[in-house]
Amino acid sequence: MSKIKYKFNPETLTYHLIERSLKSKILRVLYSLASFLFFAIVGAFLYSNFFDSPKEKMLKRENKMLVFQYQELENKLKDIEKILAELQYRDDNIYRSLFEVEPIPESVRKGGIGGAKKYEELENLEHSDLIIHTSKHIDQIMKQIYIQSKSFYEIVYLAKNKEKWLKSMPAVLPILIKDKFKITSHFGIRYDPVYRNIKKMHEG
Repeated sequence: MSKIKYKFNPETLTYHLIERSLKSKILRVLYSLASFLFFAIVGAFLYSNFFDSPKEKMLKRENKMLVFQYQELENKLKDIEKILAELQYRDDNIYRSLFEVEPIPESVRKGGIGGAKKYEELENLEHSDLIIHTSKHIDQIMKQIYIQSKSFYEIVYLAKNKEKWLKSMPAVLPILIKDKFKITSHFGIRYDPVYRNIKKMHEG
């Protein structure tokens, strides 16, 4: 409530009520509104910069959880990569060597996975570096798994053919082992084993 003001008149030695004009009243109201708006804006600015709203707090918690999950995923990818490296070593140095097949070059196993355009849509995301790095890591591992699976299919095919070859190989030699380097019959003319009274040329 506005205060009532009086003005002293020295001639009459009395007080007179001061009445404000309409313009003065409007200006006073506008001044009060301007002051209120100023302090409201300053307060909102300070609150938004130094205090988080419930929604912002929730988003920050979700953001931290997302980063943690990506870091956990990266650790699991490293474990998978170690297992895959062991399989690749066995493939090149044992299986492919056993079947006399050239090992797969490192440049083929860990070659390119596509251009930078593949990850352009991820560049504008928050923590884009972490997301792009993890996405590339996944693509690299998936390519290595694909190449390794093709190599295993090839080894299985070679193993089956090897098994057929071993089954077709005679299990018993046609002569005794002690005689395997002995000449059983010399070259020259000798009697026919069927028609014993006829001599024929024996060519060995």
